[in-house]
Amino acid sequence: MHLLVVIAILAITWRLFFKDRKAEWRLGVPVRRIVSADVGIDAPRSKLFAKEHGVIGSPDYVVDDRPILALWISKIMKRPLSPVYMPIEVKSARVRYPRMADVFQLLTYCFLLEENGLTVNRGRLKYANTYFDIPYGPAQRQEVLRVVEEIREAERMNDLPRFAPAQNGRCRWCEFRTVCS
Repeated sequence: MHLLVVIAILAITWRLFFKDRKAEWRLGVPVRRIVSADVGIDAPRSKLFAKEHGVIGSPDYVVDDRPILALWISKIMKRPLSPVYMPIEVKSARVRYPRMADVFQLLTYCFLLEENGLTVNRGRLKYANTYFDIPYGPAQRQEVLRVVEEIREAERMNDLPRFAPAQNGRCRWCEFRTVCS
């Protein structure tokens, strides 16, 4: 009987270990550092809002981006470190360099985290074959605000881009499908 319990515990531990390792490989960060997720794992889900700017979004993952060594030192010295967060957006494409639309999407998530009172220094675009860490600071914040204003102006002027019929399948789940044709 004891042998069966030991085997069951080992099997469960083995399964959990490899499940975590697969997710770590997929994201490039330890699973235990995931703060929220918008995809199929057991982590809190969160929509981010910037009401003043009319921006809403939800990155695939938000992780604790504090360096591990700094966390250990802060625990030893019993001085908590201020949290630093990093949004991660996972894409299925294989690329050599990040796509501009994906970069702006990621920078918007950085902006949303910042607008919600969180510290953000970078974001990560994880493609099928590689990943890119995209820095975020005051210049990127201003660029996000500029693009948001351009979109608002296009919306006011009823000058939103119209998509070709071949792209309509991509629009099925889009939050903006009601204003696009």
